[in-house]
Amino acid sequence: MSTAIVLGVGSLVGAGIVSHLERSGKHVVGVPFLEDTTWGYRPGDAGEQGALSEADPMPWMLSPSATPTIYFCGIQEVAAARPRDAIATMSMASRGLCAAIQHAVRLGAAFVLISGSEVYGSPAEGETPQKEAYRGYLDPGGEKSWLGQAMRFAETLTVSASSEYDLSVRIIRVFNAYGEETSEASVELLPRLVRNILYGECLDAADDPEVGSFCHVTDVVEGVIRASRCDYRLPINIGTPVFVPREELVEQICCIAKCEIPLDLVLPGHPPTSKLVPDVSLARELLDWTPRVDLRAGLEGLVSHLRRHCRRRAP
Repeated sequence: MSTAIVLGVGSLVGAGIVSHLERSGKHVVGVPFLEDTTWGYRPGDAGEQGALSEADPMPWMLSPSATPTIYFCGIQEVAAARPRDAIATMSMASRGLCAAIQHAVRLGAAFVLISGSEVYGSPAEGETPQKEAYRGYLDPGGEKSWLGQAMRFAETLTVSASSEYDLSVRIIRVFNAYGEETSEASVELLPRLVRNILYGECLDAADDPEVGSFCHVTDVVEGVIRASRCDYRLPINIGTPVFVPREELVEQICCIAKCEIPLDLVLPGHPPTSKLVPDVSLARELLDWTPRVDLRAGLEGLVSHLRRHCRRRAP
């Protein structure tokens, strides 16, 4: 039985990868960074450095039944759990990723980095959809620019490790994964919108005025697994190549939830300056992959899930 190690199973995509691989008969070791420190790295709180173990690989890594594949979803897990903690996220993309790559080199494992659309920053007008070769624009001082910078650094480190250690790597840029297993505490735009609409809570009209595209986690995971089996070491976009305006998204959620459209959710904010939408031509060509879950069906599952599990926040 082949082995897979998923680092960052607390993320939506990480958990999805584990479920998919277990169904296919693989032996899967899933490690949540924020709970398990035995793998060799613990992300610190804001202002505190993470702890990097210099010890040998942990026992569960020593004798794999076959050369494993390591999936690194740590950046997404930490960013989702600590959305305002730039230090923890950037530390995970540097020290945490270094520790993971060291394990991969020791084991002779293939290494799959889960990156994201944040690497493109704010694309210039006319640069939508984004191809993998597009360099993007990322203001170092911009709001949450640290997440894009963390992912850029992680990609650079992964490519460098591939060259220096002849490590077999894959780099997947995920555009806005969502799904029914979304945490009720998630700060991502889609679950936030659903929660606000379900409970009639206000959302700043200037927040996320342009929205973007959304891809169901089952489609994302299918793309990740196919990419892991493909001999291509440069980034591959995985996402839905359809831009969804904020007003349309709100209308769809309200229709599914049978709620009135809150005026404060559709008032115009700042005019859109960029649209993050993937060009997935490369994924179609190399992986024979296209997203299958349409937004309406995905939103129905998400609304139902959050309606069952979310509690109205205290005023």
